[in-house]
Amino acid sequence: MLTAAGEDPPAALHAMQNGAQDYLVKEKADAELLCRAIRYALERTRVEAALRHSEAMYRRLVENLNEGVIAVDETGLITFANPAMEEILGCPPAERLVGSPVAWFFDAPGRKGSAPTNPFCRATDERQEFELDLLHCDGGHVHALVVTSPVTDETGRFRGGSIAGIMDITERKRAEEELRIRNEHLTMLNQVIGVTAASLSLAGLLEESLEKTLELMRFDVGIVYMLDSERKRALLQHQNGLPAKALARHRLIKVHHWPFNFIFIAGQPPRYIEQQADLNSIEAGILRELEVSALACIPLVAESVVVGAVYAAAGRRRPSPATSGRSSRR
Repeated sequence: MLTAAGEDPPAALHAMQNGAQDYLVKEKADAELLCRAIRYALERTRVEAALRHSEAMYRRLVENLNEGVIAVDETGLITFANPAMEEILGCPPAERLVGSPVAWFFDAPGRKGSAPTNPFCRATDERQEFELDLLHCDGGHVHALVVTSPVTDETGRFRGGSIAGIMDITERKRAEEELRIRNEHLTMLNQVIGVTAASLSLAGLLEESLEKTLELMRFDVGIVYMLDSERKRALLQHQNGLPAKALARHRLIKVHHWPFNFIFIAGQPPRYIEQQADLNSIEAGILRELEVSALACIPLVAESVVVGAVYAAAGRRRPSPATSGRSSRR
């Protein structure tokens, strides 16, 4: 801006407040001052262009990240969300998230309250890393790894909000859980094998392995049946936790009758019975007699021939006068 010497200084100030970046007084401007002003204007233009380029690069980087990025203010409201948050939360477009309380997406009772319980608004100026269950817009759940960085003012003082990077680790956690379960099953199997290897007789093997299986799998009732020589009846060999009043009924099974023929004759995969409204009366009666809510019937196979079965039941309904602890052959 170039002004005359007689112009009112407030007019120049007003012009600068409305966009002018500098001004020169015509009567006081010489070649050196003019050149300096031009160099200053060019340098400022170059810096502004570099800043705009940097901002554009930063925005492209954030918008193309596979991980989600959100900014949350001190009240817990989302002020920015990149496109990756659309996929993580299932709420396209990302712009619709802006202005929403981040607590809407917490999958934990009591967390949808005030800012003090909001992990994005912790009163700290340090970087935080934690795992959090988020609600997906389709009603599902997302297990996320969250890294928050505090928002500070020009003096470095914490302002209350944060910028957070969010990674969906649902599949990784599911794989870890599957691996944990498999390792647990292998441990159980090794313990059962250890017990059976120490047994000196078939009776001891059946008794010890049944007890160990119930202990490891946290079942309430276990029964081992073996077929007789005519393969018409299954005889109870060992039991653990069987209610006393059910002992006589389950000491012998006619294996050609339904549903026992599925296991002892057909040798099909294990049969699972669970208490439900449409359960047939016979299987419902078995659960009632065992005083449980779920039962697994597992065939014992030797050289492709069914030789017996193991019944394992869980979900004890009520205390019963069961024969205590380990029970020997009857």
